Amino acid sequence: MVDALVSNTSELNPRAGSTPAPGTKASAQAGAFSLMFYVYIIYSKLIDKYYVGSTSDLTTRLSEHNQGVYTGSFTKRSADWEYFLVITCIHIIHARKVEAHIKKMHSRKYIENLHKYESMREALVRRYL
Repeated sequence: MVDALVSNTSELNPRAGSTPAPGTKASAQAGAFSLMFYVYIIYSKLIDKYYVGSTSDLTTRLSEHNQGVYTGSFTKRSADWEYFLVITCIHIIHARKVEAHIKKMHSRKYIENLHKYESMREALVRRYL
């Protein structure tokens, strides 16, 4: 089940997973959840920085970061944010714990390794289930 919870941006479609194909195992599981939550890591080439956050709407959230909607926010420093990694979580508490863990690491290398190593992402998701 954990494999389905982790997305790599090379295959990222912000709407993927929200409406699985009818008759699949994923569609049966999706019926148990009314809303999915995501931990996302975005990257700006302009300032060469990562940002970690969580949301239930990936499309709107990235747009908000790039439009500088949140005054005084870190992401307002740039308008070229793009998804680096997205991790699907089963509920908001799960997403917040995963997000807090990543932020607590204070490490660019940790973020890059999460992107590089699927087993590391899976372990992180399982840890906070």
